Amino acid sequence: MQRSSRKLTLTDAGRDYVDGIKRIMEELDQVERAAAGEYMRPRGELVLTAPLLFGQMYMLPLVTDFLNAFPVINVRLVLSDRNLHFHDDHVDMAVRLGALPNSSTIAKRVGPMDTVVCGSPDLITLRGAPEHPRDLERLPCVIFAVPSSAVWTF
Repeated sequence: MQRSSRKLTLTDAGRDYVDGIKRIMEELDQVERAAAGEYMRPRGELVLTAPLLFGQMYMLPLVTDFLNAFPVINVRLVLSDRNLHFHDDHVDMAVRLGALPNSSTIAKRVGPMDTVVCGSPDLITLRGAPEHPRDLERLPCVIFAVPSSAVWTF
């Protein structure tokens, strides 16, 4: 600062200092606004996984609605009948059907899912209608090749 008997003024270095501080404060304000906006408008990539048929029937419509509500989020929907690993496969959220194995995964039950056992009319005519679940042992069976479907619980 330069001081005289009548006034106090900034030196050239003082003016440069004040201009620099103003620029820093403006940048800080912009950075804070941008950071606050991150939480008001979600963006980025969300990776979801679900079993193939369940994902096609139920997840795809939900993802479409989600993308309409949050168009700046990229959703990668991985439909697979094998259980992907959260860390190795970079998955954010997974839908699992059936009992979960013991793990440290945080899970939330969203509802029951009915299982339907059905047979063709020709099979029933040829082999007879089952009257008890154990009668299914004598009938040919096609199941989806996922670990949880290897055993049926009635």
